[in-house]
Amino acid sequence: MRIDVALLSGRTASVHVESEALVQELRREAERELGYRLKGFVSSSGEAISEEQTLAAAGIADGQTLYGLAYDGGGPLCNRWSRVLVVVTDEGTVRTWWGSHWGRNRGRGYQPRLQDVRQVASTSRAVAVVHGDGRVTSFGSRDHGASCKKVEERLVHVEKIAATSGAFAAICRDGSVVTWGRPQCGANSVSVQSQLRDIVEVCGTAAAFAARRADGAVVSWGFTGYGGNRPREVMEVRDAQELCATAHTFAMRKADGTVVTWGHGLDVSHLQDELQNVQALCGTSSAFAALRADGTAQQPLCAPKHFWSV
Repeated sequence: MRIDVALLSGRTASVHVESEALVQELRREAERELGYRLKGFVSSSGEAISEEQTLAAAGIADGQTLYGLAYDGGGPLCNRWSRVLVVVTDEGTVRTWWGSHWGRNRGRGYQPRLQDVRQVASTSRAVAVVHGDGRVTSFGSRDHGASCKKVEERLVHVEKIAATSGAFAAICRDGSVVTWGRPQCGANSVSVQSQLRDIVEVCGTAAAFAARRADGAVVSWGFTGYGGNRPREVMEVRDAQELCATAHTFAMRKADGTVVTWGHGLDVSHLQDELQNVQALCGTSSAFAALRADGTAQQPLCAPKHFWSV
């Protein structure tokens, strides 16, 4: 089937895919044709289209036009605890600025030639990029994830990369996850590898990762005090819709619009009445915000060392 993809700039492309292909496969093909990284698609009526379903299941017909949401290529990208600022240009190249206290002997002076960059992630002292063909290049401090040689053979058809302060986690096209970097920051995922299948999302605190599977289950690993150890309530979940993280805490949005958190230092039990019908989450290094279905908001509420806003 033929799908026409249009950008707000007026640029268009015709993409040929099978009706049983996933929407994310359509996105990859559209990115190749358009030369832009896409966040996703919306229909002509303005409805967001989930990447985790097939075109047929999404009701997309042959010859239909979808509207692609392009990333702002010139925007700065950095981890909340990173000491490096990264910018991806419209041409798919990368520019970096390292912290002034960093010496060349720790990676600041070296940056490989990077082309066709689709995504960037950074630990506190290293950068990893995903190229258009699914390859990964990393550079910076060896102790913080700059070297991925030990897992290089597994880093093929990479879709997305997430980071903690010292480790990277890559989601491959087959739904598997590859990790590298500092073991104490989440690079050691051996204990959960059998559970890391059909993964659609990964996010990190400063020292632990959490991954959401297509069946709605959640897996976490890394430093226990930073969310690496799931409580029973999270282990039993099979309807997770979204993950989010601060430096110490994970938050999970469930299908019923409620939110569950785990990790260190944040108790949201006093907010359960407000955390209803939540549609989206976002986090800083020490705070979360939740968008409700009715669009209402209230002033931030404080828990020890952390804030919540709904």
